[in-house]
Amino acid sequence: MFGNIVATGSEIDVAVRQLVQAGARLLKNGPRYKQIALPDGINLDLFLVLQPAQQWGVLFAIRTGPADFSKWLVTPRKDGGALPSYCCVQDGVVRNGDTIMPMPEESDFFDFLGLGWIEPGQRQAGWSRGKAA
Repeated sequence: MFGNIVATGSEIDVAVRQLVQAGARLLKNGPRYKQIALPDGINLDLFLVLQPAQQWGVLFAIRTGPADFSKWLVTPRKDGGALPSYCCVQDGVVRNGDTIMPMPEESDFFDFLGLGWIEPGQRQAGWSRGKAA
């Protein structure tokens, strides 16, 4: 009566449905985070960036880790972190009050923090050139 049935959702939702049809179990299915238990015992975590120009650099740095380093990056300097104390990170976005500060690349986030590029293997909480603080 209403025509052909059309699948709705994003391309990622279509891919997730295909995985489930192939035997995977969908554990979490939020708009920004999906977790899928694959048939071979591997959990696949998908972190989705909804605003790439604003979030990608921050979220990529945080997800690259390690966890202590990631937490240090988003902790205000007044509390021992790397983030300028006048800012906060909320939903993967650096904010200065109501102003969103775009971070389209991981290097943009590190430059904003005054750190310059840090190779993933050298990242640790309290990082400083040459050694951990």
